[in-house]
Amino acid sequence: MRLAIACLEDDSLTNAGAGANLTADGRVECDACIMEGRHGASGGVGAVQGVRNPIAAAHAVMRNARQGLGDLGLVPPTLLCGAGAHAFARAHGLAVGAPDDDAFLVTSAARARWGSHGERLRRYRAERGGAGGPPSPFPVLTGQVSSL
Repeated sequence: MRLAIACLEDDSLTNAGAGANLTADGRVECDACIMEGRHGASGGVGAVQGVRNPIAAAHAVMRNARQGLGDLGLVPPTLLCGAGAHAFARAHGLAVGAPDDDAFLVTSAARARWGSHGERLRRYRAERGGAGGPPSPFPVLTGQVSSL
């Protein structure tokens, strides 16, 4: 299963890994989780940037958690997010870029979608005068947005 998901993450036609929709600031952030039913082991990563195959990182988290208690009885994590997930993936020899370099995951099609959605959001806000509704998580001045 993990290898099949990695193939999907590597295919820019899917919304996972390479070619995924971009965040409000134009980056690729991915989530992945995996569970092994026989023993109930699981592992996951969330909002991780710069990791080529997040499912491989989730699998490494699961394998690490199955080893039991660590030094001084520390309980190993089953879910890592953001920079911690990236550092874990790097430490376990997975294919990663620098934490702030996900260019190998950003495709021209994803960048075009991101730009188009940002422009639509700027026009929408201009027509509404920037008023109404709850505060948006997307930057007002830059108009950067991910497709939802």
